[in-house]
Amino acid sequence: VALPSVAIFTLVSAGYDGAPLGNPYVASAFTGLRAALVGIIAATLVRGWRRSLPDFKSHVYMVLALAALFLGVPVWQVVLVAVALIMTTKKPNPVLLIVLSAFVALAVRADDVTLEKFPDADTVVVDECERVEYRPDGTYDSVSWSKTKILTECGRRGESVVSLSYSKRYGEAAIEYVGIIGPDGAEREVDVSATTKETTDNDSMASNIYDPLDRRIVCTVPGLAVGDTLHVRTRRRALKPRCEGMWSDISVMEWSRPILRSVYEVVAPKERPLRKVLVRHPLGNVARSERTLEDGSTLYTFVATNSPRCFPEPDMPPLYTQVQNVRVSTAADWREVSRWYAELCAPHIAKTNAEMTAMVEGFRAECGGDRQALMRRVFRFVSQEVRYMGLTMEDTSPGYAPHDVDITFDNRYGVCRDKAALLVAMLRLAGFKAFPVLIHVGAKLDPEVPQPFFNHAIAAAEGEGDSGYVLMDPTNENTADLLPAYLGDRSYLVCRAEGEGLNTTPVESPERNGVTIRSRGTLAKGGSVFLETEIKCRGINDTAYRGAMARRTGEDRTRLVERMLSAVVPGAQLVSLTVTPTDMRDTETPVSFHLAATFPDSVLEGETMDELRVPFVGAAFGVANYLLSDNVTLERRRFPLVLDTTAGVDEQVEIDLGGNLGRWRGNAAESSAEVPG
Repeated sequence: VALPSVAIFTLVSAGYDGAPLGNPYVASAFTGLRAALVGIIAATLVRGWRRSLPDFKSHVYMVLALAALFLGVPVWQVVLVAVALIMTTKKPNPVLLIVLSAFVALAVRADDVTLEKFPDADTVVVDECERVEYRPDGTYDSVSWSKTKILTECGRRGESVVSLSYSKRYGEAAIEYVGIIGPDGAEREVDVSATTKETTDNDSMASNIYDPLDRRIVCTVPGLAVGDTLHVRTRRRALKPRCEGMWSDISVMEWSRPILRSVYEVVAPKERPLRKVLVRHPLGNVARSERTLEDGSTLYTFVATNSPRCFPEPDMPPLYTQVQNVRVSTAADWREVSRWYAELCAPHIAKTNAEMTAMVEGFRAECGGDRQALMRRVFRFVSQEVRYMGLTMEDTSPGYAPHDVDITFDNRYGVCRDKAALLVAMLRLAGFKAFPVLIHVGAKLDPEVPQPFFNHAIAAAEGEGDSGYVLMDPTNENTADLLPAYLGDRSYLVCRAEGEGLNTTPVESPERNGVTIRSRGTLAKGGSVFLETEIKCRGINDTAYRGAMARRTGEDRTRLVERMLSAVVPGAQLVSLTVTPTDMRDTETPVSFHLAATFPDSVLEGETMDELRVPFVGAAFGVANYLLSDNVTLERRRFPLVLDTTAGVDEQVEIDLGGNLGRWRGNAAESSAEVPG
């Protein structure tokens, strides 16, 4: 009974590589075929159940089986299944039934994507596919295509430009095809050569980093209209691996627009198989399959159907990390990544010179036997004397490999990886066990799927005893803390020859990231309040205000503080201001403000009661005021709320009322006030 069908299936599948499923019409037909087959199976199930002796258990099993068949199936497919089930009771030709189901699916799919059916969407991804074939050394070839239906004018404007960014240091990329499919199904090709420009991608210029080989390809799409479907095909080819002998990837299968069908294919060579394969934040609509190809490589296929639109929320982690995505890696654990970067940095960190050694010895003499002071002195030199600036010119792992530390030392400039490597080298000269560190400023990295997708480099030194690592970020010139507070709760990897696992940076308490405000003042007869205020900054507040004051002259500082006071009470007048330290590069002295100001119209006089508006200047001073400004307006959230740091404000205000408040106004002995805490 089984041999004929098994033989036919084996012969057909031997020469089938899945490519026809890239055609949306073929995919739609297969949807209909599946519906018909489910109906036939359900009919067989019902007949078998009716012939049995029904008891309670058989009823339960029957309901569960039918529920499993229909779980997650769109309504029109459920109807198709039901029709197939009913027709099966009439004993029609099953081949005819299956063919008719395929045509029904095609007819339904052709008119399935409308604004009425997707009222919250500007565009809908009808079909998309990415196929990646990587090589044992970590290089790869990738081909992607997509078909996107335009539903609104906003969607049309958003899709009127197709862009692609890449680095020429790693490989090449191209927009190979752009076509417009009209409502009638006819497709016209856009002349890509005439509508495409390639320019330097200057996104990193804001960070003082310039790489002329960071490129962006932009293709305009003339004539795109609402109701059209945009067909795009792109290609990437990596000729150089980021991490030698390692390959990893993330494929997103849910986004801020509906996706009817998304296919992700990975061809893994026999010599370097995938070691980690996971679907994160699953919606339950991803089908996964694997099969061995003739050359021994493995084809991994992931197909997601009918992924609903997700809605980004304020201050959430990067969207691609929170929606349904497939993560793959050839690395077995994070130690492989740690060893790779340690090996990559080792020859560059070893390039110390006599001048560096002499400088460290001078620091040692300056600090006496205080090792903590010596560590901070070395850190302060790299942080403040080596400017954050650089060019990406490396041949091996561009963007990751540092320059030789003697070059960075002599030039007195470098980007994060250069400054981190220099700090490690000088700490080692000072007798510390120091290591380069990769850190991700953004969402936490996956603890189970190792991927070298870091975007920042810092340094670490072994602490005293069992205190763990002392983390240091020398890129911030204005931080008194070795690790600025905004780098709390981040994924980091200490890179050592023996390897290290993925860790998370500690989060400082709000008290350590706070401002302390103490004010004393008097209430005048006219209702104005004169205050003398001292503001002391710690942690993130020290870093923020130190940076703000370092960029301003005395007059600019005065205007800034005046604007902040006016935000507390309109018309407030700054009488005097002193900011310490005088030199903002003196990170050993906390930032403090000593100011005197007059706040007019602070009393609202009534017939039976006076109300004093206490000028709490902490409403304007302190990072805490800005953390939750617009972030907690949603009643419910799907995604985590991410704050850059903790922060706090501790404020006390003492006001001598001077008999100028209350019904006994003018009698100091009986004057009183009610002040909210």
